[in-house]
Amino acid sequence: MGDWSGASGMVTGSWLRHDVWLENKIANIEYAKR
Repeated sequence: MGDWSGASGMVTGSWLRHDVWLENKIANIEYAKR
């Protein structure tokens, strides 16, 4: 997946940022549960 270039690479990059955002959101929720 990381080998793709051009538009596909941009889409992959946006998904990676989204994954980080989602992980941070989940981590915050898990932290709030404690």
